[in-house]
Amino acid sequence: TLKKVSGQDLYVVEIKDTDGKTQKFVWLTNFEGSDRLINLGNDVTGTKVGVSYTNLEYFSPKLKEYIVRKKISRLEL
Repeated sequence: TLKKVSGQDLYVVEIKDTDGKTQKFVWLTNFEGSDRLINLGNDVTGTKVGVSYTNLEYFSPKLKEYIVRKKISRLEL
């Protein structure tokens, strides 16, 4: 279930999984389903979704180490 989409330069999509845990995904590129997510606008809370993602490793200047984030590759609404 979608909780929220937030961010300025990069969006982070928060989804509550079936175990009740919140998962965060970065929206970096165009992906299947992104148009539908854009059309929802700010009214995303509570929308049931399926998500596919890939792990993306990048360097964080703030932490001074490499970190892994989940990059959305597909979203089914």
